[in-house]
Amino acid sequence: MPWNYLSNLLFLSSLVTLLLAWYAWRHRHNQAGFILSVLLGAVAIWLFGYGLELLYDNPAYLKITVIVQYLGVASVPVLYLLFAASYSGYDGWLTRRNIFLLSLLPALFYLSLITNNYHGLFYRAFTAGQVEGFNYIQTEPGIFWTLNLIYAYILILCGFSLFIRMYVSASRAGRTYVTYFIMGSLLPFAANFVYVSGIRPFGFLDLTPIAFMATVIILTIGVFASNLFDTSPLAMEQLFQSIPDPIIVVDRQGHIIAMNPSAQTLNKTAGKEHQDLFNYGKFVPGHLTSAKEDIQLGDRVFSPVIKELIMPGGDSPGSLWVLRDITKRKGIERELMKSEERLRSLVDNLPVGIYRVTPGTEGNILMANPAFLKLFGMQSPDELKAVKMRDLYYDPSDRVKASDRVIREGGYFAAELKLRKMDGSAVYCLDSAKLVCDEDGKALYFDCILEDITERKQAEEALKYRLEFEKLVSAISSNFVNLPPEQLNEGITYALREIGRFFAIDRSYVILFSEDGLTYDNPYEWCAPGVESVQEKNRGFPVDRTPWWVNRLRRREIVHIPDTNLMPPEAAADREDFLSEKIKSILAIPFVWEGKVFGCFGLDSVQQNRSWPDDEISLLSVVAELISEALIRHRNEETIRRLSFHDQLTELYNRHYLVNELNRLEQSREYPISIVSADLDGLKLVNDSLGHTEGDRFLIDCSKALKKSLRGSDVLARVGGDEFAILLPNTPGHECERVIDRIRKNIAAYNSGANVLPISISLGYAVSTGREQSLEDTFRRADARMYEAKVQQGAEARRSITEAIKNWKPKTV
Repeated sequence: MPWNYLSNLLFLSSLVTLLLAWYAWRHRHNQAGFILSVLLGAVAIWLFGYGLELLYDNPAYLKITVIVQYLGVASVPVLYLLFAASYSGYDGWLTRRNIFLLSLLPALFYLSLITNNYHGLFYRAFTAGQVEGFNYIQTEPGIFWTLNLIYAYILILCGFSLFIRMYVSASRAGRTYVTYFIMGSLLPFAANFVYVSGIRPFGFLDLTPIAFMATVIILTIGVFASNLFDTSPLAMEQLFQSIPDPIIVVDRQGHIIAMNPSAQTLNKTAGKEHQDLFNYGKFVPGHLTSAKEDIQLGDRVFSPVIKELIMPGGDSPGSLWVLRDITKRKGIERELMKSEERLRSLVDNLPVGIYRVTPGTEGNILMANPAFLKLFGMQSPDELKAVKMRDLYYDPSDRVKASDRVIREGGYFAAELKLRKMDGSAVYCLDSAKLVCDEDGKALYFDCILEDITERKQAEEALKYRLEFEKLVSAISSNFVNLPPEQLNEGITYALREIGRFFAIDRSYVILFSEDGLTYDNPYEWCAPGVESVQEKNRGFPVDRTPWWVNRLRRREIVHIPDTNLMPPEAAADREDFLSEKIKSILAIPFVWEGKVFGCFGLDSVQQNRSWPDDEISLLSVVAELISEALIRHRNEETIRRLSFHDQLTELYNRHYLVNELNRLEQSREYPISIVSADLDGLKLVNDSLGHTEGDRFLIDCSKALKKSLRGSDVLARVGGDEFAILLPNTPGHECERVIDRIRKNIAAYNSGANVLPISISLGYAVSTGREQSLEDTFRRADARMYEAKVQQGAEARRSITEAIKNWKPKTV
């Protein structure tokens, strides 16, 4: 390994380059300084590797020297472009991603060099040669070597173009510094191009590293001449020239001493001299008077920013004026103001409440439109100062829930709220809220829209109320329709209870007038818990004790008394009676049948005064009609039932009822059962002689005498024209004989009266002691015995009746 002067020169250049790299590394806080230090380090590796190549003659060692120097060869183009970008003001382009992409192909080419023995893609052939004591490498380039060369030239040309562009845009002083970097860039590029193209004036020698030696000297001069690591004047010059805002430097006397291109263009388009641009204000040493807020130059508007220049000793040579073009912003502001005015007009005229409120329990109202004020009955915005949002909630705890929900969910849409007007009345609203936060995510306020739905809510409640009432009426009606006559009391009591609970009434009841209209009863009543019943008090109550109330009912009027203490003087008696029952308010709806009032449906409020609205009275009138119809139907059914089981003349039971009763008693345990058969003697004679009217009266008198002789459990029925039957349950034979004796005594007492047709009755009885004896057979036996008695006393009975007919004097009415 013989030493030679070229290797020594390259090693020395490598050392000097490393020293420059170390100096640049000390200023690595400056991005250009950091990249320059790495670039110089890569050049040092290249120089050192090439110096080794000129020493060794062993092919194996030569390959190692090639690998060492190519670490610098592959890195230099990339680092050169990065340095050019950073120095010329394009450092924003130097992202990790871009650096990685730029380094990807060089890394691939370097890897192919290391592994060339396996594929020959970088060098197809590699031999060692020697000329005049210098070793060198003879190679046959492969495809990757060619691609590496092309890629390196592309990067170097891109960096070179950045320096050229910087040179064109720089000032005269700035161009001097840029010239160093352009010259330093041209030398190695030209040398390498000559070597690669085959033009080798020095034979085997590659002049590229030698050219980099000169580049190192030129870069060193450029770095120190431009004071790169301290103030970066080229960057400042580039910045001054490239800022789009007009920049003007003014001396102490107010003269313009420098302008950037934007200011020069502005001066021309404005059609003014330099000094005339600043007639709106004047600079005074040590003090800057305030300039106008904006400057109008032609159709453009500028906002001035004035900075006094201070030297290190405290002296002020002048000022820096930056004119910021705010034409577009002013136009936007004008449009924004118009838009805000339109928006304000829209908000003020919206029929819904718009308001802004702070978060929290209380909620300060920051803004509200007129519809919001009107909604709560406020006369002016000044009233908002004394009102918190919590005060407008009917239940203040709902304010806490609403605020927490907006913060938790970021807002809500159409939440139903019950709020309170300034006069305390309730108002129902749909509230939509949106949370507004600052840049740190802290809640600032809620923007809200409030829609009054009170009328709709009332309509919904009224509809719901009516639907529930209709369901109740339907239930009451169905109950009455399916109710057996004997369960009428339970049905009316059920209706009174359900109506009382639904309308929150203290007492509901039914009043029925007597047939003569002189008294009334209170047969049906329901009272709320704790309310005293007056049912017994009103049994057989004389109507003349409450004449005013009764007379209004008889005129078919609904009697509505919200306050009994305010009843008219003519109702003094009625008021006294109502107050004795602790009635504070009363409502009575008359029952009418065939044009006549026969009672009423009544409601009492005893705990507080109450007024029934017209719609409630209408609903209650429906209930009153249902109860009235149930009572009328019950009366009609009772009448029909009575007609089907009673004799119309004597009002005694008829044969149909008797047969049913015989069937019932036959299956009962009321044995022994006695049956009496009775026949009125002489009825045909009376009818033929005195007429059927007297005959009917004769029958009625006979039925009364028989009925007077019986017990309450006995059954008396007219089974034929002049025939009667008596059923005596739980009556043995000797008890039956006592009943017959009473009948005879009562007839005798009747016959002793003046001007009467004497009654003569033929009687016969039979007794059934158990079910083995049919009641029908028992009735036949009693009937047979009656006929036996009739034969025995028939002649005497006819004689006494004939004698009475002769002396008969009709009764006068």
